[in-house]
Amino acid sequence: MGKMVMNINEKFEQLKEGLKVRLSEVVASGRGFVKLEWSRWRSEYITEGIILTVIPILIMIGYMVGKTAYFGIASGLMSLPEPLYALMGISPQAVTGNIMFYVLFSLMILNVFLARRKCRQMVQAVWWEERNGGIRSFINQFVSRDQMAIYKYIWLVFTFVVEYLLWHVIMLLAILIGSINAQQRQNALEAMTRLFFAGGFVIVLLMSVAYLYAMKKKITIYAEYRIASRLVFGTLILGNIYKIRDLLVWFGDYASEKTSLVLPMGGINDIFGWLNELRWLSPLSWLNPYFETGGSLLWIRLTIGFVLSGVLFYLGLRIYRKRSIFP
Repeated sequence: MGKMVMNINEKFEQLKEGLKVRLSEVVASGRGFVKLEWSRWRSEYITEGIILTVIPILIMIGYMVGKTAYFGIASGLMSLPEPLYALMGISPQAVTGNIMFYVLFSLMILNVFLARRKCRQMVQAVWWEERNGGIRSFINQFVSRDQMAIYKYIWLVFTFVVEYLLWHVIMLLAILIGSINAQQRQNALEAMTRLFFAGGFVIVLLMSVAYLYAMKKKITIYAEYRIASRLVFGTLILGNIYKIRDLLVWFGDYASEKTSLVLPMGGINDIFGWLNELRWLSPLSWLNPYFETGGSLLWIRLTIGFVLSGVLFYLGLRIYRKRSIFP
């Protein structure tokens, strides 16, 4: 009996030592991977950080120096017919009397900019070693094939989340400094928190689609730019095409009222009412900061983004194991 206990203890110790060795190998390879990836992407991350930091700061300074001019521009914008300013993503319920309106407008534009860059970086990161011809030595000497696929995804998602968090903190500070009362500051805190989680999940979802593409396809020239543009601008246009319909209807009604032209646009809404549903095909449209996205709808979208991202990552990993990656 004592011998059996000793054998069990020995096996347990061997297993423990094996796990320690394996863990130290993973940590060492991970540390080396992070060092390598940081050297590759450092300049891009710094450039993005400067852009994302400078714009909200400039908006804050401009607002504090000349808020009357800001109000005049916003008032002129909101005096346009709704279908016109809706093309810019602005809701008729948007409040233009505080700094948050102007910072949120920049957020809407910069989310598109950032999403495209992150999708492009995801594809480039996966293809980097294949493109420079070092994939065989990289896998044989540095990490395994599975480790590389997992590390690439984790690295790009993690660095994006850190960058996105810092950006939202800076925007929040800009709004708080430019706010004039406690209620505006409370609204800013709630809005930035909500938009951080919503935006984070949406852009990670788009990055996961780009990851699956990179895992499935062999490298081609400029493919990372094409897929990034299609994922971001393609879905954005498709999800907002109903606004073109609304603009045509408004133009028809305006022409009929103000001129002798009679443009029967009334039936367009009946025929193309289904275009409203295409908004679900544009994840970036979920991030419109001027529309309320709290409550259960926010959690539904977060759940969709989380589940789909996990599925896309898993599928990409499975596909990559079978794809030929060596020259």
